[in-house]
Amino acid sequence: MGSLYLNSLSAEQRKELEGNLHQAQDGNCFICEKPIDFQLHAKAIDIDHVEPLKVGGKDDPSNFALTHSSCNRSKQASDLRVARVLARFAAIRDEAAKENRGPNLSDVLRHYNGAAHELHLIVGQDCVSYSFPEIGRNEIHKVPLYRDDLSGLLYFFAKLPIEYLFHDDRINPRAVGGSLNGLIEEFHKKRPQLQVSLGWTVIEGNHGSAKVKVFDGQHKATAQVLLGVRDVPLRIFLNPNVDVLLSANTNAGTTLRQIAFDKSVQRHLGSALFWEPHLIAYRLSREEILYSWLRFVRQIIQNYFIMTGKPIQEQKLCQYRFPEPLWDNIDNFLGNLIKMPLWVNRDLSLSVFGGKQNYEYWQTIFESGKTPQGQHVLSNGINLMKMIQL
Repeated sequence: MGSLYLNSLSAEQRKELEGNLHQAQDGNCFICEKPIDFQLHAKAIDIDHVEPLKVGGKDDPSNFALTHSSCNRSKQASDLRVARVLARFAAIRDEAAKENRGPNLSDVLRHYNGAAHELHLIVGQDCVSYSFPEIGRNEIHKVPLYRDDLSGLLYFFAKLPIEYLFHDDRINPRAVGGSLNGLIEEFHKKRPQLQVSLGWTVIEGNHGSAKVKVFDGQHKATAQVLLGVRDVPLRIFLNPNVDVLLSANTNAGTTLRQIAFDKSVQRHLGSALFWEPHLIAYRLSREEILYSWLRFVRQIIQNYFIMTGKPIQEQKLCQYRFPEPLWDNIDNFLGNLIKMPLWVNRDLSLSVFGGKQNYEYWQTIFESGKTPQGQHVLSNGINLMKMIQL
């Protein structure tokens, strides 16, 4: 919506307004928070309403902000305060992209100086006590301890500073995105959070220190932190069987459809739940991996016929009778392939096996031992001559 106020200004008055806004914003763009230079950006500066007129924003200097034109025109929200929050998240997302992954709550917490301290707890018969001395908040909090009637798990509710929060990327490996923009706008409009995030912690005996790991509601927690919240409410399971939480969270996103898990997340969670033989079969049968190692089988077959001097037609490769030594080569290759440690390395679940990759990605790994981004996966690339040996 156009501004009657701005349209009424003379060139000198507009220049004065730009100068005042520039000074009030410490010389930075309101959205991306990077410098605005009146000479270098002379023809690429906008003045816009912080709160849109259509939702009640004022058409006067108290509601104006100075931005780069490119930032203002590519903003993801009409409210410039929300657009600024989304721009901050975009910077976090760009950093994570350098590691060939999406951002998660861990990235956001680190950016805002969270995930720094373990929480010290004293567990009584029916209550839990804790404090935050590491950040100078020494008051003692005492909250009720509950037992879930069905699962028998103990839990309590707490509002923890982000310095005491960590993300559990084993139970919840999802990257944040998608619904995050909507949540940020919703919370910015002062609409309440309807369900608190879930976490867990483990201590020995009736007191001790441990990390509180968030495994559900990371989008809600992320949105709150980006909006400046420093204390996040949680339901925290105390000394749970983590495999039970893993199964419950996985079922919520798959069979029960309570959480929108995409295929890559289901692959990761499957990797966490499978026994090793099942995990090997699961990973080797993924389309892009299956395609790659079947190409090697094809190459082994072709090489055998070449070495024995028999001319063949490539398009009819599997129509020829395979002699026993060729079957031995194929069997040895598959046996050595299955023994490679990457198939049972659960640490690779979030990166190499986290999402579907293209054929070239796995061809690069098998050739060089590294991903296209330089992450070491194998000690060396595959040597087919060694792979067909017993």
